[in-house]
Amino acid sequence: MVKGSWVSDAVQQEFAENWDWNNKIQAKREALTANSMVFNSNLDYKSCQNHI
Repeated sequence: MVKGSWVSDAVQQEFAENWDWNNKIQAKREALTANSMVFNSNLDYKSCQNHI
């Protein structure tokens, strides 16, 4: 990201909040994926691993 005076504090704050939110969503996805693995067969698990 290019640093410059045109980037306002408000924009930087919004970016930081979005970044934090995206990290939380990713953590939830990983938790859901881990939980779903319990119900999947070993074959499904391996095919999922190939896509990550």
